[in-house]
Amino acid sequence: MDLHIYAVDQSPHCKTIVTRNADEAGFSDNLPFDDNSIDLIMSKRSVMFWNDFIAAFNEINRVLKLGGSIYIGGAVRN
Repeated sequence: MDLHIYAVDQSPHCKTIVTRNADEAGFSDNLPFDDNSIDLIMSKRSVMFWNDFIAAFNEINRVLKLGGSIYIGGAVRN
């Protein structure tokens, strides 16, 4: 199976941490993505930080393959 994992974050501080962790784990690919190129998009606890929902979902729609899946959660539970 050919698996590529892309971790993306809007925060420069978090992006630095994610990039370092991805590099250490052997996953160092970066954006941009081609149209219809992603099978699965997951986002947990990030929605409340999105500045432009329309742009975000337009971009998700652009890169998600037909029949692909998206899981987005925004709730924070204690």
